[in-house]
Amino acid sequence: MLGFPTLRKHLCLLSFVSGGILSLELQAQPSPSPLNAMAHGPFVSSTISTDPLSTRSIFVYKGIAVRVRKERDAVMVFDTDLLRMASAWTGGFLKWYPARDGLQEFPSPDGYEHFTTSQRPGWSLDGRFGDPRPWRYGPVPSRLGRYKGLYLKGDSVVFSYTIGSTPILESPGFRRINEQPVFTRTFNLSQTGDQPSIQLARAPDGSATSLSDHKTYSDSGYVTIQISSHNRLVGYRGLPVGARWRLANHHLILDLPPLAEPTRFEVAIGPVLADGTADYLDAYLEASAPVASLSDL
Repeated sequence: MLGFPTLRKHLCLLSFVSGGILSLELQAQPSPSPLNAMAHGPFVSSTISTDPLSTRSIFVYKGIAVRVRKERDAVMVFDTDLLRMASAWTGGFLKWYPARDGLQEFPSPDGYEHFTTSQRPGWSLDGRFGDPRPWRYGPVPSRLGRYKGLYLKGDSVVFSYTIGSTPILESPGFRRINEQPVFTRTFNLSQTGDQPSIQLARAPDGSATSLSDHKTYSDSGYVTIQISSHNRLVGYRGLPVGARWRLANHHLILDLPPLAEPTRFEVAIGPVLADGTADYLDAYLEASAPVASLSDL
């Protein structure tokens, strides 16, 4: 049996060890980055990755993450190097990590991913979407396109860039229609003799996948990407005569004809669903106002 002095010595040692363990446990859970609590406004420019511990998970090197809903729960990321919409998600904005108050690791999406595109140009002049850069960093050559900047109108963001010789304005957006999340891309294109193609979203394109076009009017409707019991619907409004949809290289692609006059159109990317209903896109097409002129913003 321990005497009082010996017992006191053991209790002091236990207290010291316990305090050390408690201290280590607290240190193992660092405080969140203060960047998470900041009011960032409608957009943030950053390199963005899906895993802060791996540089291989970087999916955009020069990205602009835009909040595209007043409730701030929907985000789209524009890649200023590749002129593509790299990703879209719902939930939160970006998550910054504790190391060096969020400056050591790149932020990652704080939500559920809705769609992505591969790390190659978002537009093509020959329909092939090959990456003409000698390595995977930096902007595409100016003969393909050039990012010029962005504009703000309230919380709306408008990107300005060129594809070939064609000036383009684009504004990302979001609507929740019949409880379904729908991301929109509104385009204003100048007159052009080029035949540009847009890579809109990753999609299966094997023998088990089908693509069908359902027109509601001459320039509007929706396409269905169907595989087994699941599908994704993509609505469109204002498409010029001669525009064509196709699946290639695991993406949904829209081929545009030469444009004899300035053109405004919009695409609306719905979620992947299992029931195949198109009710929400019918509501979108019926309720939508004319496609906006982005130069008026």
